[in-house]
Amino acid sequence: MILASRTRYWRQALIAATGVAVVADILHTAGSWIASTASAAVKTYGMGVSAAAWIVGAFAILRLLRGQTEAARTFLLLAGVFLLLAGGVLDLPTLGRSQLPSALGPTGTRAAVTAVLGLGAGMVIVALRGLPKRARSRAGAAKRPPKPIPQQ
Repeated sequence: MILASRTRYWRQALIAATGVAVVADILHTAGSWIASTASAAVKTYGMGVSAAAWIVGAFAILRLLRGQTEAARTFLLLAGVFLLLAGGVLDLPTLGRSQLPSALGPTGTRAAVTAVLGLGAGMVIVALRGLPKRARSRAGAAKRPPKPIPQQ
Protein backbone atom coordinates (compact mmCIF):
# COMPACT_ATOMS: atom_id res chain seq x y z
CA MET A 1 0.00 0.00 0.00
CA ILE A 2 2.80 2.40 0.88
CA LEU A 3 4.63 1.75 -2.39
CA ALA A 4 1.41 1.83 -4.41
CA SER A 5 0.58 5.23 -2.95
CA ARG A 6 3.65 6.62 -4.74
CA THR A 7 2.65 5.40 -8.20
CA ARG A 8 0.55 6.98 -10.90
CA TYR A 9 -2.42 4.92 -9.70
CA TRP A 10 -2.17 5.97 -6.04
CA ARG A 11 -5.81 7.00 -5.77
CA GLN A 12 -7.10 3.64 -7.04
CA ALA A 13 -4.63 1.78 -4.81
CA LEU A 14 -5.81 3.64 -1.69
CA ILE A 15 -9.47 3.08 -2.59
CA ALA A 16 -8.89 -0.65 -3.09
CA ALA A 17 -6.76 -1.08 0.04
CA THR A 18 -9.23 0.82 2.22
CA GLY A 19 -12.11 -1.23 0.83
CA VAL A 20 -10.29 -4.53 1.45
CA ALA A 21 -9.40 -3.48 5.01
CA VAL A 22 -12.99 -2.54 5.80
CA VAL A 23 -14.40 -5.73 4.26
CA ALA A 24 -11.83 -7.86 6.13
CA ASP A 25 -12.83 -6.23 9.42
CA ILE A 26 -16.54 -6.67 8.65
CA LEU A 27 -15.97 -10.38 7.96
CA HIS A 28 -13.89 -10.78 11.11
CA THR A 29 -16.50 -8.99 13.22
CA ALA A 30 -19.32 -11.03 11.69
CA GLY A 31 -17.45 -14.25 12.43
CA SER A 32 -16.93 -13.21 16.03
CA TRP A 33 -20.56 -12.08 16.33
CA ILE A 34 -21.90 -15.43 15.10
CA ALA A 35 -19.62 -17.47 17.38
CA SER A 36 -20.30 -15.37 20.48
CA THR A 37 -22.82 -16.46 23.11
CA ALA A 38 -23.19 -12.95 24.55
CA SER A 39 -26.41 -11.01 24.23
CA ALA A 40 -27.06 -8.91 21.13
CA ALA A 41 -26.70 -5.72 23.18
CA VAL A 42 -23.24 -6.71 24.45
CA LYS A 43 -22.12 -7.75 20.96
CA THR A 44 -23.40 -4.49 19.45
CA TYR A 45 -21.65 -2.43 22.11
CA GLY A 46 -18.43 -4.35 21.55
CA MET A 47 -18.34 -3.60 17.83
CA GLY A 48 -18.71 0.18 18.18
CA VAL A 49 -15.13 1.05 17.24
CA SER A 50 -15.24 -1.35 14.30
CA ALA A 51 -18.47 0.20 13.04
CA ALA A 52 -16.88 3.65 13.34
CA ALA A 53 -13.92 2.39 11.29
CA TRP A 54 -16.25 1.12 8.57
CA ILE A 55 -18.09 4.43 8.35
CA VAL A 56 -14.92 6.53 8.37
CA GLY A 57 -13.35 4.18 5.81
CA ALA A 58 -16.39 4.66 3.55
CA PHE A 59 -15.98 8.43 3.89
CA ALA A 60 -12.28 8.11 2.95
CA ILE A 61 -13.21 6.14 -0.17
CA LEU A 62 -15.89 8.68 -1.05
CA ARG A 63 -13.46 11.59 -0.67
CA LEU A 64 -10.86 9.81 -2.81
CA LEU A 65 -13.45 9.14 -5.51
CA ARG A 66 -14.42 12.83 -5.50
CA GLY A 67 -10.81 13.98 -5.70
CA GLN A 68 -10.84 15.59 -2.24
CA THR A 69 -7.45 14.23 -1.29
CA GLU A 70 -6.73 16.42 1.74
CA ALA A 71 -10.05 15.46 3.35
CA ALA A 72 -9.41 11.84 2.40
CA ARG A 73 -6.11 11.89 4.30
CA THR A 74 -7.91 12.74 7.52
CA PHE A 75 -10.45 9.99 7.02
CA LEU A 76 -7.71 7.50 6.06
CA LEU A 77 -5.84 8.31 9.27
CA LEU A 78 -8.94 7.90 11.45
CA ALA A 79 -10.08 4.71 9.73
CA GLY A 80 -6.57 3.24 9.93
CA VAL A 81 -6.28 3.96 13.64
CA PHE A 82 -9.75 2.57 14.36
CA LEU A 83 -9.07 -0.56 12.31
CA LEU A 84 -5.71 -1.07 14.00
CA LEU A 85 -7.27 -0.76 17.45
CA ALA A 86 -10.48 -2.70 16.92
CA GLY A 87 -9.63 -5.31 14.34
CA GLY A 88 -5.88 -5.59 14.62
CA VAL A 89 -4.06 -5.01 17.88
CA LEU A 90 -6.83 -6.30 20.14
CA ASP A 91 -7.10 -9.47 18.06
CA LEU A 92 -3.36 -10.01 17.71
CA PRO A 93 -3.44 -13.08 20.02
CA THR A 94 -5.64 -14.89 17.47
CA LEU A 95 -2.60 -15.28 15.25
CA GLY A 96 -1.00 -17.68 17.72
CA ARG A 97 -3.92 -19.53 19.31
CA SER A 98 -5.31 -22.85 18.20
CA GLN A 99 -8.88 -22.20 19.41
CA LEU A 100 -10.50 -19.08 17.99
CA PRO A 101 -13.89 -17.57 18.88
CA SER A 102 -15.03 -17.09 15.29
CA ALA A 103 -17.31 -18.72 12.78
CA LEU A 104 -14.80 -17.99 10.00
CA GLY A 105 -12.47 -20.78 11.02
CA PRO A 106 -8.81 -20.39 11.92
CA THR A 107 -7.52 -19.56 8.44
CA GLY A 108 -10.23 -17.01 7.67
CA THR A 109 -9.87 -15.35 11.07
CA ARG A 110 -6.09 -15.11 10.83
CA ALA A 111 -6.27 -13.82 7.25
CA ALA A 112 -8.78 -11.14 8.24
CA VAL A 113 -6.75 -10.02 11.27
CA THR A 114 -3.53 -9.97 9.22
CA ALA A 115 -5.18 -7.95 6.44
CA VAL A 116 -6.60 -5.45 8.90
CA LEU A 117 -3.24 -5.10 10.67
CA GLY A 118 -1.24 -4.61 7.50
CA LEU A 119 -3.67 -2.41 5.61
CA GLY A 120 -4.61 -0.40 8.71
CA ALA A 121 -0.94 0.34 9.39
CA GLY A 122 -0.47 1.21 5.73
CA MET A 123 -3.43 3.60 5.83
CA VAL A 124 -1.97 5.38 8.86
CA ILE A 125 1.49 5.66 7.29
CA VAL A 126 0.17 6.91 3.96
CA ALA A 127 -2.08 9.45 5.67
CA LEU A 128 0.79 10.75 7.79
CA ARG A 129 3.26 10.89 4.88
CA GLY A 130 0.90 12.91 2.74
CA LEU A 131 0.01 13.06 -0.89
CA PRO A 132 2.24 12.07 -3.75
CA LYS A 133 4.31 15.00 -5.04
CA ARG A 134 2.43 15.13 -8.36
CA ALA A 135 -0.90 15.63 -6.61
CA ARG A 136 0.56 18.06 -4.09
CA SER A 137 2.04 20.31 -6.81
CA ARG A 138 -1.27 20.38 -8.71
CA ALA A 139 -3.18 21.17 -5.54
CA GLY A 140 -0.75 23.96 -4.67
CA ALA A 141 -0.95 25.41 -8.16
CA ALA A 142 -4.73 25.60 -7.99
CA LYS A 143 -4.59 27.57 -4.73
CA ARG A 144 -2.17 30.26 -5.93
CA PRO A 145 -3.82 33.59 -6.72
CA PRO A 146 -3.61 34.74 -10.31
CA LYS A 147 -0.81 37.12 -11.23
CA PRO A 148 -1.93 40.74 -11.38
CA ILE A 149 -2.13 42.35 -14.78
CA PRO A 150 0.32 45.24 -15.05
CA GLN A 151 -1.41 48.56 -15.65
CA GLN A 152 0.01 51.21 -17.97
